[in-house]
Amino acid sequence: MRIHGLCLVKNEADILRQSLHAARAWCDAVYVFDNGSTDGTWELVQELAREDPAIVPWKQEAVPFHNNLRTQIYHAFADRAQAGDWWVRLDADEFYIDDPCEFLNRVPASTGCVWFVVVSYYFSTEEARRYHADPGQFADDVPITEKCRHYFTHWSEVRFVRHEVTAPWDSLKAWPRKVIAGQVRAHPQRIRCRHFPYRSPAQIERRLATRAAGALSGTGFRHERVKNWRTSVELLVTQQRRWPDFEFVSNEHEMEWGWESRVIDASHLVFDAHDGQFVLNEHLLPPIPGARRSFPQRLISNRFTRSIRRHLSRS
Repeated sequence: MRIHGLCLVKNEADILRQSLHAARAWCDAVYVFDNGSTDGTWELVQELAREDPAIVPWKQEAVPFHNNLRTQIYHAFADRAQAGDWWVRLDADEFYIDDPCEFLNRVPASTGCVWFVVVSYYFSTEEARRYHADPGQFADDVPITEKCRHYFTHWSEVRFVRHEVTAPWDSLKAWPRKVIAGQVRAHPQRIRCRHFPYRSPAQIERRLATRAAGALSGTGFRHERVKNWRTSVELLVTQQRRWPDFEFVSNEHEMEWGWESRVIDASHLVFDAHDGQFVLNEHLLPPIPGARRSFPQRLISNRFTRSIRRHLSRS
């Protein structure tokens, strides 16, 4: 079994070295498509490729973002995979908690895809306090797990797909046709992954500038044009609002640009005590087709338990 990474990047130089080194601990090959970085990301990819030939800098092309760009990577390297292999959507700001090699080795041969559950870290009021006290704590060479410690979990989606079910994979689709149509059996257990979209004030402002065009055009990053972003997200993490209820801005003048607009009250988030324990909020996650949650899973994800765990983690 080999794992092939489909990596689409743009302006991720602050975290890419850390994330690719982490991914290579379990991913046999990482194929990188840079769709227009201006911060040295592409040069860093080439440097890392010289150090590790399993990192493949496929191409740099300044094209508008769309999830189906990863399909181009797949078609360029599909002949390197064989039956039993896996393809993974590998984003530059994600770090797996569970070892994908061990996890996928336990997945039955009849299963064609695996969902991940994303543990999303926010730049909280506590991170902002630390930044004002010492900006050096958020320098690019600081381990990402030391920068951001507050998270919330409310999303899950397909991340790994067996090579046998990838054909046909239309060029305009983010995943193979069979996966999108629900014709592929999904593993009932989710693999856990840390996600660090908001890492430092400089990176947050670069992120907003980089993703604004896609957010406003509707090709991606819709979550960045949420109206009253901080208030809306805080209502989400306190479970007073659902994602479908969000309002969205329609033009760049209505978007919130400063990094302070992405700061979330730490008291609403879960503190990562680096003890390997994560609150996954199963009741907020989209259901895996055909999978059922056990009573203990439902119980451990309720709001009361989440609050208790947060305080225990901080003690």
